[in-house]
Amino acid sequence: MILPPLQYRRARDLKEVWELYELYDGEVLFLAGGTDLLPRLKLRLERPKAVIDLKEIGELQEVSEDEKFLRIGSLINLFDLRGDERVKSLFPALLQSLEATSCETLQMRGTIGGNLLQDTRCLFYNQSEFWRRAKGFCLKMGGQICNATGGKECFSNYCSDNAPALVSLSAEVRFLSPQGERQIPLEKLYTG
Repeated sequence: MILPPLQYRRARDLKEVWELYELYDGEVLFLAGGTDLLPRLKLRLERPKAVIDLKEIGELQEVSEDEKFLRIGSLINLFDLRGDERVKSLFPALLQSLEATSCETLQMRGTIGGNLLQDTRCLFYNQSEFWRRAKGFCLKMGGQICNATGGKECFSNYCSDNAPALVSLSAEVRFLSPQGERQIPLEKLYTG
């Protein structure tokens, strides 16, 4: 499958990210590694006006530490994070989750932010638009039933390899937006 028509924009810094976000009225998706986003675009599960590439923003690719936290930028790829000496020595659970994440080729592309924020997966939902229309839309697409179970509750799976390890380490996430920033415990991000 090929990508749908959309605008591709590359941001050089966070200021430009917010300018582009507003230019497209917030109907954008952010590209980091793309291992989850590109298949969703090709399957027409997402239909943004634009994709904003974040890969040039260096500050989001850094790992640093202070007296309280090891700060991991959302754009650091899983392979590089796996090789960080602080992760190896201080956080064995995180290291094991990084090693278990897919193959090295995808680890070199996929980012920690993308792994934590990926969409849920379902063999019925993650199909082509043609297939979904023929089957009938599921709960997640606005239909009346879960196509996987036939029930009234969605059973799509969340498949981050790294979230459970980071939740067990009491990790926090910091979100940036045009309105400012906020920091929350990672576990609050997941509602079930």
